[in-house]
Amino acid sequence: MRTLYYFVMMFISTGIHSQSYTKLLEDDKVWNVSYSNYANIPPTGYTTEYSFHKDTIINGITYQDFGALLREDTVNRRVFYWYHNEEYLLYDFNANVGDTILTTHFQIVIDSISTITLENSEKRKIFYHSGSNTGEYYIEGIGSDHGLVEISEANGPPAINFNCLTKNGEKIFGSCTNSSIQTNEKHPNTLLVSPNPVNEILHLTDIAGLNSGKVQILDQQGQILLEEKITTTLYLNNVSSGEYLLRLFDKGNEIVGQSRFIKE
Repeated sequence: MRTLYYFVMMFISTGIHSQSYTKLLEDDKVWNVSYSNYANIPPTGYTTEYSFHKDTIINGITYQDFGALLREDTVNRRVFYWYHNEEYLLYDFNANVGDTILTTHFQIVIDSISTITLENSEKRKIFYHSGSNTGEYYIEGIGSDHGLVEISEANGPPAINFNCLTKNGEKIFGSCTNSSIQTNEKHPNTLLVSPNPVNEILHLTDIAGLNSGKVQILDQQGQILLEEKITTTLYLNNVSSGEYLLRLFDKGNEIVGQSRFIKE
């Protein structure tokens, strides 16, 4: 009887442990992130929202389009990011103290792991980390202190602030009213561009049906460097080396696609 009792308790314990992971990527979640440059007079900035749009298949692998192409391995508790035509590990919620993780182009080291209690009394694991040009922590089921995919964004300018996360319209983390943003806009579908990095000529794909509208290229401070009518080919001879944001607008001036790219 004692052996049976031990087996049952071990089974229950294992079941609880296996169910303790909270997914990051869920269709009803929305991340609100602001980008602000206080060095400009007057200050400039914008707010963007990451929300689920559709599933996208790349090289036979299914990614969820939240305005960034992501996939989640719930068995190994990791989240991957399709960025600049490569897949990177974005979050490792199975990491241990001392682990070194390469996220996009930055390395972070897990310094400590703790537990926090959310406003709804749910408990989540929080991973504190250090590294060059990174934030300070990321939280299971929430994201980083900078936002959803901004775990490794360089520290300012612009300043990046993760305002809040909502699930099914209900706030579960942060303060949605404490935002310094001048404009609120939902993060559009991820736009596929190639090559990336690019030298002189950038090609846009999946824009069939958009016969009118415009294309913009913005720098990291949110300044518009280039704007022209919709086209599948952009010539970047006069654009300096660096990282940029490309946005595609329909004829109603609504953002329908965007992508980050690197100009060599």
